[in-house]
Amino acid sequence: MQRLAAVVITLMAVSTVPASAQSIEGAWRLAEYSSADGPTYSDTESLMIFANGYYSRLFVRAVERRAPLSAESTDADRIAAWSPFVANSGTYSVDGSTLTLNTIIAKQPSNNRTPTTLEFRIEGNTLWIMGNAEGLQNTTQRWVRAPGGG
Repeated sequence: MQRLAAVVITLMAVSTVPASAQSIEGAWRLAEYSSADGPTYSDTESLMIFANGYYSRLFVRAVERRAPLSAESTDADRIAAWSPFVANSGTYSVDGSTLTLNTIIAKQPSNNRTPTTLEFRIEGNTLWIMGNAEGLQNTTQRWVRAPGGG
């Protein structure tokens, strides 16, 4: 009887952990981005969403926040704001610890219809993504679950 009670208590404890806690689905914010090719970016403007086999990623690879643009902004100001911006969306699949992003549309036209295969792991509310991405080698991305994002 004690063994049955222990099993029931264990099952109840496991069932209270939401399935989304270990699922890639939901909304994520970029906490840190590093690569062999450049500096580390932390707490940058970002949002990545995985839902129903689709994904969308928007983030800025910049050490400092981008300056707001105005009617008086120069072309150089616009380029400085646009250049570090990364945007792509499409479908995704997961196979074990491999994440494949099949880009349908991207800021960089050469990335359209280009699949990207990355390694990933989820630790609690942290999503780690590693591999070659956005034209950079050996990236490590640390994403955290966005509040209310799954």
